[in-house]
Amino acid sequence: MRMHGSVQSWGSRRRLRGVLRPRMGEGQSGAGTELDDELLWVVMASALRSGASLLRALDVVAGSAGNEQGGQLRAFAVRVRWGASWAQAAGHASAALRPMLLALAPAWEVGANADAALTMLADEHRRDRQAAARTRAARLAVHLVLPLGLCFLPAFVCLGLVPLIMAFGGGLGW
Repeated sequence: MRMHGSVQSWGSRRRLRGVLRPRMGEGQSGAGTELDDELLWVVMASALRSGASLLRALDVVAGSAGNEQGGQLRAFAVRVRWGASWAQAAGHASAALRPMLLALAPAWEVGANADAALTMLADEHRRDRQAAARTRAARLAVHLVLPLGLCFLPAFVCLGLVPLIMAFGGGLGW
């Protein structure tokens, strides 16, 4: 069964919001959760792959993002629509959103592939996060040596060395 385009996009948008924002219960504030940078880039790339223009994709992503990110993306799109250059409008965005907006600049200015730019940005971000995780894991291993040594040394002495000394001592006539 084929659905009308506006109904289908409304339903898709509603499902996307349900996944990205927590359900609001009693006593919760109305602020939506902020998206992780990488997730924001993936949602933007998905919107662009679906055929949306850059500014329309920014509007859709702004609707899915939290209040602060969404407001900044909407303000960015409004600045560009009112004639500001892409770089000028990106200068007003937060440091978290600026990499994505600057990666999209060639797509706006010369028609470059925005999906490739966002994928490259997400891959670079993922590599940086993995390198940071490896560094933290290595640092943790160094910090765990002393506590583990202090825990295992008494057990090693009681269960390994004391019976060995007693066995040797018994053989020597102690």
